[in-house]
Amino acid sequence: MKKQKELELPTAEQLKKEMDRSRYKRSYIRTLTGTFGALLAAAAAAVILSVLVFPVMRVTGTSMEPNLKEDQVILCSRPAHIQKGDIIAFYHNKKILVKRVIGLSGGYYIH
Repeated sequence: MKKQKELELPTAEQLKKEMDRSRYKRSYIRTLTGTFGALLAAAAAAVILSVLVFPVMRVTGTSMEPNLKEDQVILCSRPAHIQKGDIIAFYHNKKILVKRVIGLSGGYYIH
């Protein structure tokens, strides 16, 4: 007959080390998921701000030189009202145009 190997019980020190390792692993996972969640929230906030509040766009063309150069990245805002001299961006024929507003009597015209 085969001899059965006796079961060895862990020592108190081995149990303590295993419990410490288990606690460290749980703490590490909590920290990692918390950091990932914070980064995800920050990225979502940045995307929402860039789309809704401050759109970011790239200048194409040279019609606004020397003020705005080709391939320059600009941050736009959505003002409550437009004044003479403001630079605005708007859609026209499925393209975004960037122009300066010149005020004439009777309203705003794009230059």
